[in-house]
Amino acid sequence: MERRAPYVAHSDARGRFRGLTRETWAEANFIETGAGQVRGNHYHAETRELFFIVRSEVHVEVEHLRTG
Repeated sequence: MERRAPYVAHSDARGRFRGLTRETWAEANFIETGAGQVRGNHYHAETRELFFIVRSEVHVEVEHLRTG
């Protein structure tokens, strides 16, 4: 397996974000978030996302823009 550097990397008080690939898939990312932190607060006009929760738990809220 080839080890590659992330195509993007961000860190702040909430945790770390590493972009892993933008090739065969649209993209793959590694996100590490500290307990009690909020990420997101934005919308996509259209998207398909798949999450693998490796450790702990996650709370996801989805809101329809037209119906709330």
